[in-house]
Amino acid sequence: MDNTNKLFRENLEFIIAATGIGLWDWELDTGHVIYSPEWEAIAGYAPGELPQSVNSWINLVLAEDMPDVDAIIDRVMAGETSYYQSEFRLRRKDGSIIWAQDKGIVTERHDDGKPRRIVGVLQDVTRLKQVENELDNTSKQLELIAKICGLSFWEWDMAKNHIYYRKNHLEMLGYDPNEITGSLEEWRSLVHPDDLDRTD
Repeated sequence: MDNTNKLFRENLEFIIAATGIGLWDWELDTGHVIYSPEWEAIAGYAPGELPQSVNSWINLVLAEDMPDVDAIIDRVMAGETSYYQSEFRLRRKDGSIIWAQDKGIVTERHDDGKPRRIVGVLQDVTRLKQVENELDNTSKQLELIAKICGLSFWEWDMAKNHIYYRKNHLEMLGYDPNEITGSLEEWRSLVHPDDLDRTD
């Protein structure tokens, strides 16, 4: 290995350690999986403590989330895609639950094309999920307040010259979403002719 490749690998290891991203390498024929120390840390285990088997991962994923994950893996196994990505809840060693984002790609195949090896990364995205939920709750609260106050919302994307209407705005106008195109000309047609001069 030349100095450039060695330096690249060392820097990559530093980046992986700094970001806390876990690596995994799955041999499909045997079910053997190599979990990096960062992967094990995400799950709450010490390096080398987690059995290096696909069952270790399966046992940590909440049962309610496995059907969706299995469906994605089935697509990979069927050759529909070489890329795997899923999000699921994972039970850590101490019993706490986190949200994890898992991504992988087929790196080796058998002669018949069936996947033989998949490598990927695991990342704790619990904080992102919490922020998403907070934003969703805030949005629902704003919609409730708007409904109580008789207000409605719309947004004009000036770059695309497209208007996005919130559901309550369309309800106020008496339209279904599939009846509105979002064009500026359409918006003008909804404004009373006597009021158009004040909108320019």
